[in-house]
Amino acid sequence: MNVAQFQMEKRCRTLLGRLWNHRDDYGLRFATLDSGAQIVDAGVEVRGSLEAGRLITELCQGGCCTTSLDLTDIGGIVLPRITVQSFFPTFSAYGLQAACDVDGRMVSGPIRLCLEASQRGVPGIMIEPVPACGIAVVQSDDLPSEAWVRSLASQSGLRPPELTLVVAPVLSAAGATQIAGRVNENVIFSMEQSIGSDSSRVKQLIGSSPIAPLGKDPNDYGRPFPDDLLHYAGRAYLVLEAKPEEDVQKLADALCFQSTSHYGKFFGKILEEVNGVFMDIPGLLDINKIAQVTINDLNTGMLYHAGRQEYALLNEPLTRRS
Repeated sequence: MNVAQFQMEKRCRTLLGRLWNHRDDYGLRFATLDSGAQIVDAGVEVRGSLEAGRLITELCQGGCCTTSLDLTDIGGIVLPRITVQSFFPTFSAYGLQAACDVDGRMVSGPIRLCLEASQRGVPGIMIEPVPACGIAVVQSDDLPSEAWVRSLASQSGLRPPELTLVVAPVLSAAGATQIAGRVNENVIFSMEQSIGSDSSRVKQLIGSSPIAPLGKDPNDYGRPFPDDLLHYAGRAYLVLEAKPEEDVQKLADALCFQSTSHYGKFFGKILEEVNGVFMDIPGLLDINKIAQVTINDLNTGMLYHAGRQEYALLNEPLTRRS
């Protein structure tokens, strides 16, 4: 077991204990299904909270990060903001937090290790040394059925009683917070999947993003989506062990949403153009980029900056009245 996995095991259990101990404060409900799987409802039939979302963000990264909440000013509009520092960026923000589709629901967190092991034909490879691999964060507007839970267990090489599923809808306080908390994931995912750059060279990573306002109508494409706040106000600072011949400024430019063909559009409009089917978005591998990036080249000490926060652009959806 490497250092990151060892930290994940200890910290995830601590995080789940904190959610349980403060379940009433955080607006959570714990339940056990007939299959033995544990469900933590963070916003489907309960109110949830920003604080629950902050802790769920840490669960998504296997506990290998720290998070904090504060307030930020977006062109005169006060919004909550989450800041995330990832300790093992490629492992935590990419290997664990990057979500995958499991039978129509987006799943992230430690269970990603088991899912990927099963896909490689070695189911259960991580179960014995790392029991926390049964923890999954599920982005869903409803609570998973027994059939879905059994399917997830089968695909991850686990038994249902080994699963702990934390469920947070996009429009809930916890759901909006944990999506904003993916700012570092967006950076590492873009390096790996969009740009084709080795993210293991990122030695330090801290990012922040405002948290989108809450709502109730998932079919309202005119609302400000969490993705809009990431695209036009999310920012990150990286310490990179750059190669001697590497064009670090080019990398910084490519990590920003400003470099994509979607720049200037709101996420609801992008979704509406593909009839709400996320996977049909053209240039999908570029969709996770953020507003602003600064890269500190570890070898030279130089700083490279790209992008900007578009407060004026965000003013339209944030001040919408109808």
